[in-house]
Amino acid sequence: MKKLICLALLFLLILPSSVQAMRRLKSPPVVEITRSGRLFTKPSSKAKVLADVDSGTLVLGRALSVRGGWMLIEDEGGSQGWYPAKWTNWDEIMGGPKSLKEPPNPIQSLIRKEDRYAKQLPANTEKEKPKDTGPSFLNGFEMGINGQYYFTADKPGVFELELNYLEKNKKEAMGASLQWGLSKNIIGFSVVRRFMWGGGLFRELDFGYKKRSNLGEATHSSSLGYALGFYVGSSIILSLRGGLIGFSDSQWTLGGRVLWAF
Repeated sequence: MKKLICLALLFLLILPSSVQAMRRLKSPPVVEITRSGRLFTKPSSKAKVLADVDSGTLVLGRALSVRGGWMLIEDEGGSQGWYPAKWTNWDEIMGGPKSLKEPPNPIQSLIRKEDRYAKQLPANTEKEKPKDTGPSFLNGFEMGINGQYYFTADKPGVFELELNYLEKNKKEAMGASLQWGLSKNIIGFSVVRRFMWGGGLFRELDFGYKKRSNLGEATHSSSLGYALGFYVGSSIILSLRGGLIGFSDSQWTLGGRVLWAF
């Protein structure tokens, strides 16, 4: 055993210091000389000069000195020598400061780049569709009082009870309306179309049928109306409506409505 230890020590003493003070690169990378300089026999500027190396020359990196400051390079002809590592693109190959580590595996580098790119992507790259932010209270029943003024009638003022049901969309709603006037025995039915303007404002069109009874005589006619209104909070609706009843015996009306949505 003592003989083996002595032989190992003797081998280390005989081995050139340039070989002892380096670490071989298992996968020699192609490096580029970024600054012209001299090539030395050992990793030291005091060593013997072998040749001058021009900037832009491509060589193989065979090994690094222990501290990483020198690189053993080899040219096309197979000649080797030590050159300052900082005068090459070794830093770019390693992706950072000089290191004694082996150059990165090209396949692993691609995988890491893909992983970094994947992390930068949002969780869902598909553009989300805008949600329907229309007022939810448009969809459902409305009940209230409709006060109408008949311009060509003997008794122009009349109050009607009104019941509506509307199915909403984002910007509009459509439904049906029932009217019942006690003072003149008025019964009406109409189709309603409401268009939102934003901020609770809306405009509305209605077209339907009315039956009016006066002293036992019933009158059947069509009705057409246009209204402007707005929502107060989420359940109260105020509007101003103008309309036309009948054709040959037409009557113009103007009124206001107060409705409660539920």
